[in-house]
Amino acid sequence: MINLFATVKSCGLLGLEANLIEVEVNISPGLPAFEVVGLPDTAVREAKERVKAAIINSGFNFPSQRIIVNLAPADLKKEGPIYDLPIALAILAATNNWPKELLEDIIVWGELSLDGRVRGINGLLPMLIHLKDKEKGSYILPDANKEEGALVKEIKVYPVKNLKEGVYHILKKQVIEQFKANIPLEEIKNPGDFSEVKGQKVAKRALEIAAAGGHNILLIGPPGSGKSMLAKRFSTILPPLNYEEILEVSKIYSVAGLLRKRGLIKNRPFRAPHHTISYAGLIGGGTDFQLIAAMNPCPCGFYRSMNIECTCSMGVVEKYRNKISGPLLDRLDLHIEVPPVNFEELMNNNIKEESSKTILQRVIKAREVQKKRYKYLNIKENSQLTGKYIERYCKISDDAKKLLEGAFYNLGLSARAYDKILKVARTIADLGEKENIDVNHIAEAIQYRSLDLK
Repeated sequence: MINLFATVKSCGLLGLEANLIEVEVNISPGLPAFEVVGLPDTAVREAKERVKAAIINSGFNFPSQRIIVNLAPADLKKEGPIYDLPIALAILAATNNWPKELLEDIIVWGELSLDGRVRGINGLLPMLIHLKDKEKGSYILPDANKEEGALVKEIKVYPVKNLKEGVYHILKKQVIEQFKANIPLEEIKNPGDFSEVKGQKVAKRALEIAAAGGHNILLIGPPGSGKSMLAKRFSTILPPLNYEEILEVSKIYSVAGLLRKRGLIKNRPFRAPHHTISYAGLIGGGTDFQLIAAMNPCPCGFYRSMNIECTCSMGVVEKYRNKISGPLLDRLDLHIEVPPVNFEELMNNNIKEESSKTILQRVIKAREVQKKRYKYLNIKENSQLTGKYIERYCKISDDAKKLLEGAFYNLGLSARAYDKILKVARTIADLGEKENIDVNHIAEAIQYRSLDLK
């Protein structure tokens, strides 16, 4: 007997990075055996049992010979059950000598159940985006993922519910209709509006500056002052995602299995992790993000409160605040005190608070100024300015220079804090539609370094 061979193309993920994978099957004479090689993880190795049962229960013959499955390239780790369907199709193609051209222009994914049904997979979107310009053939994927597949308009999607459907489609016995759908962009549930927050004008202004320039911010105040309420509404004043960012966010949702019947995600994601989260869970890998942090001013929470007496000694307060190191504080552009809202502010319904929509319009305007200013640089917002660019784009008046010099020596500011003040002042000037930074912009930026003022 001669060896039987077939290849089916698929694609795999390492993190968010997609790679084309060739599923090679060789069936040779010998004692029955089934091996999967090519750096498979446990889920891929377990495909042997799922594939065998699915082929038999779908009414096809499973070869009683030596079967070797190679997932190429062999130096890339293969994860998850997404290769079940391509392995099964490659075995059937090799066993039945399907013409090679039937498999040349197809790319396949899918987890198989023991009765031959095809289950949905995670991470389809980043793989389709990776392949859309490289592989122009047909994409056979689980029916559960058809809406996700239709998000990439440049490809032809053929959803299958079971192994038999996939086989008949390839052999052109029962061709599946190409799936097309116009799926709208997905709106994440609105977390609220700034108009719902009574008072806190200084904190709202600081959050507007943070949104306009991409700055990190720390909110400090007693329990119930509105820190978390303000932070949760921060995403409502961030500018809309551009198409590149929409794809990046949607890829992450896809890998997490949250995109199957949804459109592309257009809102900026907001995460509020529990304080017991581990360092690895909080930080993950290196990435660009904006931090909105909140803390009490002392262990009891009422240090310098006008309403409730603080029960902490100065030594306890100092020890508590020293948990946040100087270098960490330096990396937070704005430190804002959020005092309790008084009774009059809470009961006064005559004052109309600004809505998120109104604030957002100013933020978008300031971002447009930055986009125009940095169009030839790899910079999107003022918070990303470094070294020579701070010197070039943060020019200040003589009066502003004197004020900043006084603050530098009197407050004992570090060089990093000095740069942060300049970048925040640049954003304040952009919000005010001013080309140059004046003394008022510097004064306001210094005011937002409340922990440096202690």
